[in-house]
Amino acid sequence: MIEIVVEGIGIDQANKTLVLLRDTEGTFHIPIWIGPAEAMSIQMELEAKKPARPMSHDLMSNILKICGVTLRQVVIHELRDTVYYARLALVDENRNIEVDCRPSDAIALAVRLKAPILIKEWIV
Repeated sequence: MIEIVVEGIGIDQANKTLVLLRDTEGTFHIPIWIGPAEAMSIQMELEAKKPARPMSHDLMSNILKICGVTLRQVVIHELRDTVYYARLALVDENRNIEVDCRPSDAIALAVRLKAPILIKEWIV
């Protein structure tokens, strides 16, 4: 697997929102089209802007912390018909847990919880 980071949020020529990911060495980029709410959530965290009230990803992050669950990593594990699939790798004191997730939600949580984002090599 290859570690990737969020390069930024953008809008393509068709006016669709995307998150631009790159490998840690800067050799390739991967655009993933996401919804505007998820884009705003990721961008706000990247800019360290805190909303007056917790957004959905802040809520999920807070619940994980309160329950003693750590986000070990995010894995983008599949690309099927131009759709990416991701999993959250969670851990608590007793077990490892994997949760299916949209990449946009996984990325929004990863940036909040400072967790690594990985992608399977064959997807790149």
